[in-house]
Amino acid sequence: MKEKLIAIRKKAIQFRKKIKLSLTQLYLTCFGVFVATFLFILISPIIFGGNYSYAEAKVNEHYPINNGVELALIKKEYNPEKQFMRLDFSIEKSNSNSNLSNIEYQISSQYIKDRKQLDVEVTKVNDNYVVAIIKGIPEGYSVLSTTIKPEYVHPELEKVDDLNDREVKIYVNENNKIENNELKIGTENQYQIEYISYQQKEIEQQIEESKKEISKNNLAIEEVNKTIKKLESEMSYQTESEKFTTQNDVNSNKTKIQQFEEKIDLANQNIDELNEKMNLLEDKKEAIN
Repeated sequence: MKEKLIAIRKKAIQFRKKIKLSLTQLYLTCFGVFVATFLFILISPIIFGGNYSYAEAKVNEHYPINNGVELALIKKEYNPEKQFMRLDFSIEKSNSNSNLSNIEYQISSQYIKDRKQLDVEVTKVNDNYVVAIIKGIPEGYSVLSTTIKPEYVHPELEKVDDLNDREVKIYVNENNKIENNELKIGTENQYQIEYISYQQKEIEQQIEESKKEISKNNLAIEEVNKTIKKLESEMSYQTESEKFTTQNDVNSNKTKIQQFEEKIDLANQNIDELNEKMNLLEDKKEAIN
């Protein structure tokens, strides 16, 4: 009987060892699969040129290049037939201390896949507009990394070289939305005309904003007039002291109307100036042509 118990105990111990070994193997297998999956996800963009880990550069997104100057990507188009991409940048300054004419732009571009440097043709159309033509980009480029490095032409003329080590890096993912088989490499005059068209679109947006401001203030005047009418109708049934308080409210609302009317006048003046600017830009276009 004793021998049977010992045998049963030995079998139980062996069974527990087998289970423990199986669980250990299962754990190691699962851990190995997890590590392999993680490594695959980590290196797959490098191997396959995946673009999901690179934030797409948005049109009209602004990037500061120093305390007084901002750069914005305003156009990105790709011609798959001619295998080149065009990136247009607008440069604006927020204070009078910045001298845009003393800034030049070094632009480099490469594939994320193999880091191959591409041929980039940079045209500084004027102080506010730069066009970059990136050549030799076949379909399947996946992600294009472009670095814009501003530099002073004459740093000795600046109090501080605040552009030293400054750069803006943007990514363009392969996307048929930016494809344009009609896209051509233009001349400096053609780029000038396109920049003027860009300015005109900006002005059109400003005009629309001013019109919205006028509509908003006209609506406000209508609502205030309703309030005044209601207050004045109640005065027939008020005591003298109540009338005094109500009249003050009426006068206060009339002051509000005057303020709204002043805002409308300013908006109309702004629209007139913007329309004049539009016409002058159109004349400038014709002069370039």
